Amino acid sequence: MKKVYMSFFLHGNMCYDRYTKQEIREKFPQIYASGIRSMHRFPEVTAHIDLPGLTVLSLKRHASWLVDQMKPLVQRGQLVMVGCQYAASHALCADEESDLLASRVTMEMLRDEFGCDINTFFPQESPYHQQAPLIMDRIGAKNLVIWTPEWKRPFRTRGLSGGEVIFYPVDPWNCRLDKLEEFYDAHEDGDFVMTGGDFEGIGNVQPFVDKIAELAKRGKIIEWMTVERYEREIGIKDCFDTPTPFGQATEDRRPSPSFSRWVGDPEDVIWHGHAVTAMEAVRAAGFAAAVAKVHRLGAVDVPLSAAWTTAPDNVWDHHFEEVTEFPETESKYLSLGGEATLLSRAWHQLIIGLNSDSSGWFPWTPRTRHRSVALRTATALAREAQVRCAQAIAAKLSKRSLPATEFVLALNPGPARTVDVAVDTACPMTLVAADGAPTPAATLCLEGKWSASARVALPAYGYKLLGLRSTQDITVLDWQSGAAVAGHGWAADLTDGRLHLVKDGEAIEVNVAPFRLSDPSGAAKTEEVTPDWKRAKTRVRQTPFGPDLEVFAELAWAVWLRLVFGVREDRVEVTAELHVDMPRRIGKLHYDPAGLLVCFKGKPGQVTYDIPYATVEHPNPAETYVAVQRFAGLENASLPFGIVCLGGNQSFMVHGEKGTLGANLGASTQGRPDTRPECAMRPDGTAEHRITSGGDPFLGTYVNRFALVTGDRTVLPLAARRLRTAVPLISVTPGRGRWPTEQSLLAIGPESVHVTAFRMTKKGSVAVLNEVQGKRVTGACAGKTVALVPYGMADVALAKSATG
Repeated sequence: MKKVYMSFFLHGNMCYDRYTKQEIREKFPQIYASGIRSMHRFPEVTAHIDLPGLTVLSLKRHASWLVDQMKPLVQRGQLVMVGCQYAASHALCADEESDLLASRVTMEMLRDEFGCDINTFFPQESPYHQQAPLIMDRIGAKNLVIWTPEWKRPFRTRGLSGGEVIFYPVDPWNCRLDKLEEFYDAHEDGDFVMTGGDFEGIGNVQPFVDKIAELAKRGKIIEWMTVERYEREIGIKDCFDTPTPFGQATEDRRPSPSFSRWVGDPEDVIWHGHAVTAMEAVRAAGFAAAVAKVHRLGAVDVPLSAAWTTAPDNVWDHHFEEVTEFPETESKYLSLGGEATLLSRAWHQLIIGLNSDSSGWFPWTPRTRHRSVALRTATALAREAQVRCAQAIAAKLSKRSLPATEFVLALNPGPARTVDVAVDTACPMTLVAADGAPTPAATLCLEGKWSASARVALPAYGYKLLGLRSTQDITVLDWQSGAAVAGHGWAADLTDGRLHLVKDGEAIEVNVAPFRLSDPSGAAKTEEVTPDWKRAKTRVRQTPFGPDLEVFAELAWAVWLRLVFGVREDRVEVTAELHVDMPRRIGKLHYDPAGLLVCFKGKPGQVTYDIPYATVEHPNPAETYVAVQRFAGLENASLPFGIVCLGGNQSFMVHGEKGTLGANLGASTQGRPDTRPECAMRPDGTAEHRITSGGDPFLGTYVNRFALVTGDRTVLPLAARRLRTAVPLISVTPGRGRWPTEQSLLAIGPESVHVTAFRMTKKGSVAVLNEVQGKRVTGACAGKTVALVPYGMADVALAKSATG
């Protein structure tokens, strides 16, 4: 007889987007308890409940009685605990290490709390990318729960570069109470699909039990199941190639995985800008701690009690989950010695700051502000670790015969590269090489504040000492009339209403796509805007590092756009300033990703973009939307190029058939609440969320930064990391040592190997290697070698230096 299987899947997120922690802690455990009571009443009913780490800790602190009620259900196999990122962070809004760490911490917490093996994981908001199996393999998860209406039974898949998971589908659209008979009829014998949603929305289980019993009397058997029992009793019969990126929302299906709910809103871009800075800062702090260990430089990752950093004041701690409430996260899962340190606290602030509910569905602005300050705090703590490392290195140097009065040390936690650096000074000073040799440099006075900038070559995974000395050679940047610039093999011009970037005779045309503009007050009519450059104003200027072209245009009433194209040696920098002087909504609202698009149009080609640990081809050549991690690329035979996001932008419109990459400056997606949200409790202990939101308006100035780089999928990953990897620049005083003024401290190669993280473990420092060009290589690190498959990943221990 045909038998179909089902189970509840329930998401228990207590860092929810629209409420204070006080309201969540008062109401959510009561709501969860109604579901747990139902399971005790009906032992045949099964559920898979995912709890982010912060939810585990919140329940232990404020509703331990509920955890006690859950444990017997876990022990008898009726309830399966499922992991989720620590603060319910979105996998595509994190970098490689922060997503892996946030996932690992929760899995370890669940195993400790429930005393059993936890091997099932649900990624917050159900995004999937081709390297998810690799991450699951690293955290000990073999089952991945994914929301999708496309699959009717579990199947096995392998990641792009390794790792294997079993997909268990969740389909609340078709597997629901009023469609149970249709669900049975549409599925085959042995199919297994979960249903559910947020834990607080479980409602009354009794009608499910009654309906399943009624269907059984007519020979239509739906049986409750769990992932463990299914694999043991039914078995996983299908194995498919890894799907391309997708999410659970309608606009995130595989042809067009826009993820607009988390990356499209202008406030999302600002918040993610803080995230990018924090992630790079914490990675650089890991490098500082690692080289200090390897070269015996002394303590860098000091106990927090010995730290000097005063964290940014976060008044929103009163209302939202914050690190000091949960010291065991650091003592048990982030700190090696059980005591909070600079790095453990920086990581804790970072993985809380990445909470997806600070963007997403209906993010309450105070929660976004809290998370942004948490990210800034992570950056500040990471900075102290960098400074301690730089000071220890400086003590190994000698200042004898160095022709400078002040010194700064540049740390390079990446491969050898040439970068632009800048440092604030008290008076006119210029940056020079430590031996006094001149370098391309500029001394500027901007609004009464002095700064020195230079373009310098940095050794791989090492440091370089730079000198500062007085100068009267002051650079004054003056805009001049003009509409064209050229340099470094590029030309940029606005001629006859058309804006072009030209290299080697091949042109990339830049325009702004048509967009919808509406007024939240209703005073101005909604209009469809078709921008052009016919009335745009232009200026040009020369900087020590290359020429700039400015294009300034009124796109519509109250909406202005300033583009500055900086032609540099290895890129064209694009700064897009959006000025909105009256509240306006841009785009088609709801979760439509189409916002204000600055489009770069070349020849037709294949769209590529990066995901954690890899670069992938976009399978849809038509106009679609994707969420990138660092860049989007367009490959063709004429002029392959990519757009690297230097700030918080992730949303792109891509159209391979027309050769277009559209950088999204933001869209007024449905988001922040217009009125106070309400979690309305019902007499039976269940609840209903009530909220209104019309779409987030633009008001003020929004600055977005990109770099246009030529090359294909083997070039762009290297360029993106070169441009995005932080370069800590720290004031130091050289000592009386014998170290050279610049050197590599870690030998890592070849160039296609990127270090995603420098970890401190009980066995010593570890570098996590990731091959980023899609090649099979032998990775080398600190005298050790490891075979890496295309986009593969490996941990390599860093041995201590013999001499230091």
